[in-house]
Amino acid sequence: MQAGTFHKINITFTPEKICFVLNDWLLSNMLIEIIGELQNENPYIRFEIFKIADDEEKELPQSVLLSLLKRFVYPLLYIEKKLSNYSPHYLETSCVNIVKSLENVRLMTGSKTDLSKKDQPENVVIGLGDRQLFQYLEGMACKTILLDDELPKGDIFWFITKYLYNHQPLKFYSIEEGFSQRVIWNHYFQTLEYGVAKNIRFFKYSIKVALYTLSHTTPHFQQDLPGPNRQAAVGNVLKAGFFLFKTMAGKVVKRLLKKIFKARWGIILVPRKDDVFPDVRAGENLFLLSKNRDGWADPFLVDDDEHTHLFLEILDGYSRKGRLAVLTLNNVNNKLQDIIHEPFHLSYPNVIKADATWYMIPESSHSKGVRLYKSNQFPFQWQFERELIPGIMCLDYTPFFYNQKWWHFTIIKSHELAGSYDLLYLFHSNHLFNDPWQPHLQNPIVTDSSKARMAGRIYMEDGQIYRPSQNCFDLYGGEIWLNKIITLNEQVYEEETVKVITPQTFGTSIRGVHTYNRSDDFYVYDGIFKLGWKGTLKGKCMCQ
Repeated sequence: MQAGTFHKINITFTPEKICFVLNDWLLSNMLIEIIGELQNENPYIRFEIFKIADDEEKELPQSVLLSLLKRFVYPLLYIEKKLSNYSPHYLETSCVNIVKSLENVRLMTGSKTDLSKKDQPENVVIGLGDRQLFQYLEGMACKTILLDDELPKGDIFWFITKYLYNHQPLKFYSIEEGFSQRVIWNHYFQTLEYGVAKNIRFFKYSIKVALYTLSHTTPHFQQDLPGPNRQAAVGNVLKAGFFLFKTMAGKVVKRLLKKIFKARWGIILVPRKDDVFPDVRAGENLFLLSKNRDGWADPFLVDDDEHTHLFLEILDGYSRKGRLAVLTLNNVNNKLQDIIHEPFHLSYPNVIKADATWYMIPESSHSKGVRLYKSNQFPFQWQFERELIPGIMCLDYTPFFYNQKWWHFTIIKSHELAGSYDLLYLFHSNHLFNDPWQPHLQNPIVTDSSKARMAGRIYMEDGQIYRPSQNCFDLYGGEIWLNKIITLNEQVYEEETVKVITPQTFGTSIRGVHTYNRSDDFYVYDGIFKLGWKGTLKGKCMCQ
C-alpha cells in the first residue's frame, strides 16, 4: 500500500468536462476552491457553472432575525478565530469576479428547460440544486452526481441547522441507467467540538470524494449507512443561531476554566465478572491518577503467564506530548515505568502477540507513518523495528485476526483538512506485517463522527465480534459505543450499535470516556476527571 493512495483523490476516468448546476450562487465560494483544486490536479478538464434563473424565481428578503444573528454571532466567531485559528466561512460571496481569474471555466445562466437543450452532452454533471433537477439532468451526461438537498437559502446557519445541529447526513446520488438513483456518498459531519469552519472545508472535499467514488463502477462503493441514535432537533434559524453562539461561547469559557480548575485524563479499572457486556461495579472501581499535571489515557490490558500489564499514554501536562508507559497490576513493585519516548507524540499503545513475539503499533500520526515496535524484554524494553507504512497519518490503528486474515481498522487523515473522528477505513492482508494492505470495497466503512473512531481492541464474546468506538459528535471522548460486527469479509462490512457507555456511569467527576479494553480479570477505561469541582467517584482512588 503506497502512501499516495490516501493523500490525493484521483479521478480515474479523467472527464474532459464537468458541469456544475446551481440554483443560486450561495455556495460559489466553496465551489471555486473546489474547481481550483481540481484544475491543479487535472489541468485539461474544462468546467462549466450553470446557474438556473427561472423568470418566476424571486429572491426572499433577509429576515430581521437573521440580520441580528449575523451582527452578534459573527463577532463571536471572530473571537474564536483569534483563540483557535478557526475562521467563519461566508457562503454568500459571489464567484463572478473570482472565476475570471481561472482558466477553462465558463459561466452560464438559464432556465431548467435550457439544460435539455444543450448542444453537447457533458462528461460529468454535478447537480447542487433541489431533487427536482433529476428529471432535467437525465440523459444530459454520461455520469451525474446530485446532492440530496437544495442549496441554502441563507448562509452558515443553514449548514449548522441541517448538518451539525440536526446531525443529518450529507448524501450524493448518482443517476444510473434507467434513471435509478444510487447513494455514492453518505456522511455524518465532524464532531461539533472540532469547529464549524473545518466542517465546511470538509463539505468542499466531499464533492471531490463523490467524483472519485463515481469513477469506480463497483456497486460496493454505495454508502447507505444507518444514522446515529439521536433525536433530530427542530431546525430553524433561531435555534441554529443559539446553538452556534453556545458552541463558540463554550469554547471561550472552557479556556478560561482550564486556567482556574484542573481537569486531566485518568484510568478506571473495573473488576470483570461473568457478564457479556462491560459493567461498572459501584464501590469496586479503582481510579488511577497522576499526582502531577500529567494525564493518563489510552489504557490497554495484556495478560502474560504471570501478570496483567496496563499499557497507557502519559500526556505531559505542559508540552501536551504523549509518551508510553506500563504498570504491572498484580505485582508488589507496581510502579509506572516509561517504555517508549519519541520526539513526537505517541498514544494508543496497542500491544499484539504474533509468532510468539510481542509487538506494539501505537498511534504515531505526528510522525506521518505507521510504526512497529518490538519487545526485547516484555513488558519493559521496546525498540523501534520499522515503519510499516511511511507518509500516512493513521489514527488508532487496530488490527484484528479473523477467518485466517488480518483486518486493519484505522482512521486515515487523507488530506490536511480531513477530520480525525469521522472516516473509518478497513484493509485486509494475509500477514500482519509483511503483506501489502488491500483496501476494503466499502471504504470508508463508517462515515459518522458518532461511531467511526476506534476506542480499543476488537474482541470476540460468545462467538460475536465487537468493535468499541468513540462518540465524538458533541465532544471528543464523549462516550464509548460497542458495535456488534454482523458481517466481515472482503466484500461486505456491517455492524450495529448494541451498548453505550457514558461518563455518568462512573460518577459526576467524570466528563468524558474514550477508550475501553479488557483482560481476564479487568475492564479498563480512561476518563476526563474534573478535579477542583465538587463531585463523586464510585470507588477508590490511587495516585502515583
